[in-house]
Amino acid sequence: MRILAIVLLVFTTLLLCNCERSEVAETSDKGYDFFPLALGGEWIYEVDSIIYDPTNRGVVVDTNQILLRESIVNNYIDGEGQRVFVIERAKRIDESLPWRITDVWTTYQTPSQAVRIEENLAFVKLLFPLQARQDWNANLNIPSDFKISVKGETIDIFKNWTSELLTTDTTALVGSKMYEQVAMVALANSENLIEYRWGQEWYAKGIGLIYKELRVLDTQKIDPNELWEQKAEKGFIVKQRLLSYQ
Repeated sequence: MRILAIVLLVFTTLLLCNCERSEVAETSDKGYDFFPLALGGEWIYEVDSIIYDPTNRGVVVDTNQILLRESIVNNYIDGEGQRVFVIERAKRIDESLPWRITDVWTTYQTPSQAVRIEENLAFVKLLFPLQARQDWNANLNIPSDFKISVKGETIDIFKNWTSELLTTDTTALVGSKMYEQVAMVALANSENLIEYRWGQEWYAKGIGLIYKELRVLDTQKIDPNELWEQKAEKGFIVKQRLLSYQ
């Protein structure tokens, strides 16, 4: 009887330990691995763009494809004690040409969010812990009427933007590669008769950004039945696909 009691005690203790470990594992996995930051990290993307250029002869549609490399080349502690990682961005038209450095951006991760500084504009890319259907204002300190110039035409690029985490654990096909454990973020999904703002970013666990698509289009052609790709008079469509990472 005493032996049985000891066995039951040990078994119960093991069960409690396993439960505690399970709870810790669940609560500790806040999603930081979807936005990995480490010195030496490198991601190479294929970027396709379509730019709509209004001219006296009508709208000219310009298509382009480049390769983009993002490399974490340095890190430092800023004035607030935050570790900041430096991203060197380089581009080339194809693999036969050398990389040309075009930008230097920065990024950092806090216990509650992942942030990237792009062209001196701060964006909250993810909130931690990851929670599906959670929304937030991703454009830190950027006014909603912030304008950019595309082919000499001004566009309210961030008008009606609201980010939302659509899913935290799905599969996604990017190019010919299938990725597991993907978090999908909606950057914008706003449309009226003359403006269309739509964008998504996909992050794979242990890898980071694997796909991005952004559609910022304006028109004066009031035809709700016509596709935006056909009636757009200014703006752009960009698709960015991961080719390799390390």
